[in-house]
Amino acid sequence: AACTLLYGRHAGHIQTLPSRRFCIRAQYTGCPLEVLHVDPHVVAINKPPGVLSQPDYSRRPILQDMLSATFPFTYIVHRLDLRVSGCVLLARTKKAAARISSSMREGQAVKQYLALCEMTPTQEASLLPQAWHRLIGAEGADETLDYRVLAVEGGYVLLKVCPNRGKKHQIRRLLANAGLPIAGDFKYGAEQLPFIALHAASVRLSHPIASRPELKIIAPLSTHDKTVMWEQHFPANLVRDAA
Repeated sequence: AACTLLYGRHAGHIQTLPSRRFCIRAQYTGCPLEVLHVDPHVVAINKPPGVLSQPDYSRRPILQDMLSATFPFTYIVHRLDLRVSGCVLLARTKKAAARISSSMREGQAVKQYLALCEMTPTQEASLLPQAWHRLIGAEGADETLDYRVLAVEGGYVLLKVCPNRGKKHQIRRLLANAGLPIAGDFKYGAEQLPFIALHAASVRLSHPIASRPELKIIAPLSTHDKTVMWEQHFPANLVRDAA
């Protein structure tokens, strides 16, 4: 069934889309925010790069503030870095917040990311398309991730990244330590860009209300200006595969 694309709480601009996703106009900034899922207990947003998911020293509005006109009471249950995009879950009740936070803390949520990384010519030979690799950090089983090579082109490699169910998901650091810094992540040695080419593509976890079906939420890269930003800096084939 089609749904309505709605900017703001009232129908100022309406467009019918063949999807259950819809957009709202953010409070304070006016930027469009894509709602991936909403029910009385949970809302999922496709966060653009440049939007804070938790407060910092700048005192800029955070995602929670931007949603306040449409979803007045939400609770942050996990975060994405400022320059990273993708799926962010917010709880709409204290009970849901406690249960989702527990699922995240116990590693019961299955997350997948897209990462576009810089590489050297010598690395290209070892990065076989569709092959899975495992990285293990200094803390062993509590700091591991698996990644699969989706495509290689023009000095970049597109990865599907699956953090394992440990306590720490240091994707940026682990990939950089393996010689695959994420594009735009100057903190770990990559060329500086306005965004980091890391996108939280999906999350799967039990619904905080046991009688409801499992949550399976997909955040497409091809939303708003994210694909355009990637296309400006990376080979078109890689962006097409990612989107």
